Amino acid sequence: MAILFERVLEHSLSATFLIMAVLLIRALLNKTSHRIILFLWGIVFLRLIMPFSIKSDMSLVPSFNNTIMIHAENPTKSIEEKNDQNPIAEDEEMDHVMITKSNKPWMRVAIVVWLMGVCFMVFWGMIGYVRLYGKLSESIKGDDNNWYCDHIKTALVFGVLRPKIYLPSNILEDDKKYVVAHENAHIRHGDHLWKTMGYLLLSLYWFNPFTWIAWFLFNQDIERACDERVIKQIGAEEKKAYANALVNCSVYKQAVISFPLAFGETGIRKRIENIMSHREIPFWGMIMTVVLLVVLIICFMTDPGLDFSIDA
Repeated sequence: MAILFERVLEHSLSATFLIMAVLLIRALLNKTSHRIILFLWGIVFLRLIMPFSIKSDMSLVPSFNNTIMIHAENPTKSIEEKNDQNPIAEDEEMDHVMITKSNKPWMRVAIVVWLMGVCFMVFWGMIGYVRLYGKLSESIKGDDNNWYCDHIKTALVFGVLRPKIYLPSNILEDDKKYVVAHENAHIRHGDHLWKTMGYLLLSLYWFNPFTWIAWFLFNQDIERACDERVIKQIGAEEKKAYANALVNCSVYKQAVISFPLAFGETGIRKRIENIMSHREIPFWGMIMTVVLLVVLIICFMTDPGLDFSIDA
């Protein structure tokens, strides 16, 4: 468990610098396509789950090189010094170091706190899922293959393997066309799966404030990217009608916290601004965006010989 915890810390520290870079690029691209911004969050996702390290001299990720000291016959000697004197004992020394580190009281406390946080996050997600499932259990299937429910105030997608669209029973007929188009766009692009995996990563890295920032901004960007897909589908001349439908079906931001694995119409004001001001990115802008993405991957998806360790 100590080894797993250290790997999580290592990935968390490395991903923090990537998230900061993504936040900067996101600010530069905020008036362009949010579908590209979603690609940036995809890079963060890969960084957090990569089981291996890619070395590069161009990496901008700092190297965390701390010397692990062990209590042996001569406490002033490091592992490197001991291995130089007796290379055959290298594996035995590393095993001893891992045992020494995992037996440290602060390490045991840190692991317990981390596991408690992971369990709480997973439990909170399951509670929200079960509560929403209870509300949706009384839904009625309509002729249009959508489900209608009296206990929800906004349209949403619910389910992971077999997602369904749920609409409020009092939804206006004029709004339904646009709302259903929006929720169908989520399903077609697998947004419900990405959001589920994102929440699981948040649960694993809950102690890092930058992963929380990434999670909330990812939720915003996934909705805005979906809006852009719908506008491309229905045509720019219907943007105003689509925006009005979102306003009529809006819900408070707390829904994202209460039901983290369901989609709803949240963050409406910013989304309306994005819809009304959205323009397709020009060719030169696309070239610059590709260059930024390549630089981001080379500089922050790689390590300069990362060797994260903890003083014993």
